[in-house]
Amino acid sequence: MKVEAEGAGLEHPRFVAAVRTVGRRALLPGYLRLRVAGDENVPAEGGLLLAANHTSFLDGPVLFGVSPRPVTFLIKAEMFDGVIGWALRQLGQVPVKRGTPDRTALLTALNALHSGQVVGIFPEGSRGRQGGGFAEFERGIAWLALRSGAPVVPVAIAGAEQAWPRDAKLPKPRRPVTVYFGAPLRPVDAPAAATRKRVAAVSDTIRQALIEHLERAQEIQGQ
Repeated sequence: MKVEAEGAGLEHPRFVAAVRTVGRRALLPGYLRLRVAGDENVPAEGGLLLAANHTSFLDGPVLFGVSPRPVTFLIKAEMFDGVIGWALRQLGQVPVKRGTPDRTALLTALNALHSGQVVGIFPEGSRGRQGGGFAEFERGIAWLALRSGAPVVPVAIAGAEQAWPRDAKLPKPRRPVTVYFGAPLRPVDAPAAATRKRVAAVSDTIRQALIEHLERAQEIQGQ
């Protein structure tokens, strides 16, 4: 099933591949003490949702660079201005309006999932508190999981907030940042109607899985 929406995912695959290659082989490991664990948990093909915690501006660039597969992120619309906005669009990223259900963004992401792409979401919406309590949790990812039937891989990003604190203009060099990919969840076996009750139930399931995965990742990071 394909739905009507603007675009659907990665716009310029060669540009995306070049940016990811430079980032993961040179920029990120050259600037940070970067570690990736559990990337074997990312299925090699098919529509997939990555759900990650969000505490720093580093989260998106790091996950975009180290993910085994290219990722289309839902990113707040305020970022799509000037040169940064141009670059995000060339990379196929999707602007989303915060504070209200953005049907255009959700349908664009759904089309990307139906075409076998990876969609990344930070369910906290904006940068959450340290520790990943997920007190604020957007339900768009549950809607997408239901409508697409795609599995959800929980992702814990540890150390990003210390590498790029809120009050710092630039990231601090050589700080440890680890990205942990967890085992895939499959909230539904096939695309299903996204009723309010189902969305609430799936949202709670994903939220709890993210909390537990982040707690495990933080324990490993502290060892």
